[in-house]
Amino acid sequence: MRLAAEKAEQERIEMERERQRLIQEEKERVERERMEAEEKAKRDIAEQNIRIKELKETRDLFNSFKQKMYGLKLEKRANEEWAQYMKCDGLPNPASLGEMNTYLYLWRSTEEQGVLTEVVKRTQEVLDLFKVLEELIDVPLNSSKQLLENWKQVRNDFRLELQKTLNRCTYLILRKMEDTMDSKDTIQLRYTKTFDHFILCLWTVTSLPQSEDPMPDVESKVPLEGDFPEVGITVKLPDSLFDVPLAIRALLVRYDHLSDLCPLYYPNELPEQETKDMYETCLVEWDVKYEFQKIVDAENERRAQIAARVAAMRPVSSQEDARRGKKDRDKLAAQAAAIEAEMLELQKLQDIPIKPASEMFAEKEDKIQSEVKAQLQVNLRPHELNLRKYMILGGIYYIDLVQQPPQPLILHDLIHMPTELQPIDFHEKYVPPPPPEPGQRRLPEEIEAELKKQEEELEKLALASI
Repeated sequence: MRLAAEKAEQERIEMERERQRLIQEEKERVERERMEAEEKAKRDIAEQNIRIKELKETRDLFNSFKQKMYGLKLEKRANEEWAQYMKCDGLPNPASLGEMNTYLYLWRSTEEQGVLTEVVKRTQEVLDLFKVLEELIDVPLNSSKQLLENWKQVRNDFRLELQKTLNRCTYLILRKMEDTMDSKDTIQLRYTKTFDHFILCLWTVTSLPQSEDPMPDVESKVPLEGDFPEVGITVKLPDSLFDVPLAIRALLVRYDHLSDLCPLYYPNELPEQETKDMYETCLVEWDVKYEFQKIVDAENERRAQIAARVAAMRPVSSQEDARRGKKDRDKLAAQAAAIEAEMLELQKLQDIPIKPASEMFAEKEDKIQSEVKAQLQVNLRPHELNLRKYMILGGIYYIDLVQQPPQPLILHDLIHMPTELQPIDFHEKYVPPPPPEPGQRRLPEEIEAELKKQEEELEKLALASI
């Protein structure tokens, strides 16, 4: 009994020493962090005042620069409008909706619409007008939203008319293909013209008189393949189109009038917090850090209270415990258990450092940035180009399969015929072979038969190589 009592007393003394050590360490830590926090708070306040003052001065300076630049841009635009008015070159003022619509009306009414020389001249004029119109749309300055939308509508109307003019030019060339196109052999005709803003390539076949002999085999037919090395395109058509009067057009335009019509061309709007300047951002950051600092101070206060409660609890020695009754001993046992629980919690808290306000703010910023990135992420539809990742630089290809227009004939009766390009409605359904089941072993004959069937299915499609 005596040895057990001495051992219990020794354990109590060791526990008391450990408790005092933890209490002392916690007091020193709390005092040290309190002093560091006070010094840091004074330093942060001084730095914040300097930062706010400098950022406000910088913001005001940049705002004054923006106002001056805005005035210079207005003056520059007024001078450009006056210079445009004094040119007297017959071209409209791109900023004037009335003049642009009048020009478009006269363009549509011209008798030479579609003539190649007129198309080349008109393309140059329209692209020159677009340079000014694009600047008006990109930098609207003091223009109203309605005027901006009207400019965009005029731009789209001009683009459509320009494409119609190119289509009309193609139609007129194919309308007299034996006179305008070069013969490659007895039935194949080609046409290629290169200009500054576009390259026009055509390929077609002429209709020969049919003999009474049966149709030749597929191997003896002329392959339906148009090769356009000027634009780097080769188009191969299936044999099912052999008896169809058709033509292939490969048109490369050196401008891009399609990208800004795509929904992905314009980025998503940024959240409000991402549009603030440095001055406003600094104020918001200070307020958020202040709230986080209050959380840190509250946690330090809670730990200090736990340390104070542990310090106020005094364990009873084994001699005193032996002199007490059973009821008092149960009460003291509960008190010892409470002391042990408080000490255990204090040890856990000492192992877990308190995050400073700056680290908590950085974590919040990372979370906000992740949410912003998720909002700015684009949702692509099948076969849609991501214009937030890629940009059109070398122009746009137009690869068209069109009907061969009727050729001039001496007719006694009036026959109504189409006067513009008519596309060929060509559709073929390609069914790829199903993938083999996992672990399935196939004979070489089966693999060869499957490849042959796949090749036959692919030959039904039109192949365009760029």
